[in-house]
Amino acid sequence: MKNQLVKYWKISAGKESIFWKDFVNNNFAAFGEWDEGNLDQYKDQKKKLVERLKKYSIKTWPKKYSQGSTSGYQLWNFYDSLKPGDILILYGKLSIFAIGEVTGRYWYEEAPNDECGYPHRVPVKWAVPEYPITNLSKNLIKKLSKPTDTFHEIKSLENIVQLKKIYENIADPSRVKDVPNDWDKAECYFAVWGYDQIDIGDYTTKQEIIRDISELIGRTEKSVEYKLQNVSHFDQRPREQKPFAEKRNAQKLLGQVFKWYWSDREKARKSYSDFEQLLQIRDKSDFQGDISDVKKSTSTLFVEEGQLTKSQQGQRKRSRKLLEEGRKHFK
Repeated sequence: MKNQLVKYWKISAGKESIFWKDFVNNNFAAFGEWDEGNLDQYKDQKKKLVERLKKYSIKTWPKKYSQGSTSGYQLWNFYDSLKPGDILILYGKLSIFAIGEVTGRYWYEEAPNDECGYPHRVPVKWAVPEYPITNLSKNLIKKLSKPTDTFHEIKSLENIVQLKKIYENIADPSRVKDVPNDWDKAECYFAVWGYDQIDIGDYTTKQEIIRDISELIGRTEKSVEYKLQNVSHFDQRPREQKPFAEKRNAQKLLGQVFKWYWSDREKARKSYSDFEQLLQIRDKSDFQGDISDVKKSTSTLFVEEGQLTKSQQGQRKRSRKLLEEGRKHFK
């Protein structure tokens, strides 16, 4: 291992790396477009895996992969070529979200219980910059942005030198930013609230509520959409009565908020303003109690509507429509 040449690899956490916090919070990297079971069954059988995925892609998506997908090569490299000590670049949206060192070998997660849900994994010790890094050379951006590649090696010496400097800089513990955990109670409230709004017909389209909640809480629209589908998992009504398709990979806290909200939907809607104010708090540790603690947590918090705070979430202008919805309950 001491004489092993350290390699640099680019990896994306889903489309535009929407699951990057999942990777960082749980200290892993994952590959998941193709679930062929535990890849140990293909040990020393690269050709077999590649050909199997190629045939499968032609049969399943003939228009997209008329000649067969080459993802088998990526998956094989993730399984066989990625080694402990190698460096991973977590990239998406023209930004580096984190850089980490692989600390162990591949494992297969048979039933993932996190948001990304990808089964093929390696353990990683991540270093996270205070803000996503966008100041990169054109050549490096071009190499990292290959649209067809979720995972590939960075071989250019010029690019490796640049990435090494970035990694050394952000790996300094005094400069590493704490990554927030999964959705907090306020964010879960707005996911359930949005689900409720579509269910009662207060919004014209699903995309409209997804966009507005995204602007309010500072999450991507894709992440919001996924969470609304998670809410559907806790809705015990028949599928045809649910406003969103179901995604079972749901957060436990979301289920608790849903149970509370759905026990008295009309009353829960009136908590809109309390939860909205909680979004102005940068340190979410102030809000770790029970749902009943909401009013107590906000009793000394006064934020003028439309005001911007120093927090990254507060710097986003809140959606006008969501503010109007909140005012309905507090005239």
